[in-house]
Amino acid sequence: MPRADRPCRGRAGRGLLPPGCSTAIAVAPQIAAHQDTMKASIALRSQAAELSRLEAFAEAFACDCSLADDERSRLLVILEELFTNVVAHGYGDGFAPRSVAVALGWSPSQLTIDFVDDGPPFDLLADPEPDLDAPAEHRPIGGLGITIVRGLVDRARYWREGHRNHLHLVRRLAPVVRKILHRHQK
Repeated sequence: MPRADRPCRGRAGRGLLPPGCSTAIAVAPQIAAHQDTMKASIALRSQAAELSRLEAFAEAFACDCSLADDERSRLLVILEELFTNVVAHGYGDGFAPRSVAVALGWSPSQLTIDFVDDGPPFDLLADPEPDLDAPAEHRPIGGLGITIVRGLVDRARYWREGHRNHLHLVRRLAPVVRKILHRHQK
């Protein structure tokens, strides 16, 4: 599971209150005033050990964008599910690890995830939704992670280009209002 329970320890969110203020309402995320978007990417090998690098990358991005804790948790769940699916199911036995590229984008109104791998063609969006009303013993094993990912995003698009799977996900972000406490300076 992602480490979604940890508080953000990034650079973002400091110095938002003027000296002497005890509380204030701030709209997050707050990045430098001139910066209204942020993008970052990482290249990984399709090995389970790389999951920790992906999580650290996503945590740092979420902190730098001042994503709310619930949005950070959603991001971590989505990335973990996509990455573990590629590692576990994207390649057959005997295949050498391949590459996975993840690009994240943030603007005040949305979060984008571009997930690219060089595994065999697989459109996870084409899989039928599982019948969650059926008793568990009558449902096939697996497929719930894809349903979770679909439920956590507002738009999803898959395409195959060359020998690579491309998945573009978009999650709309509502303006987040949070209370920021600051020690009253005497």
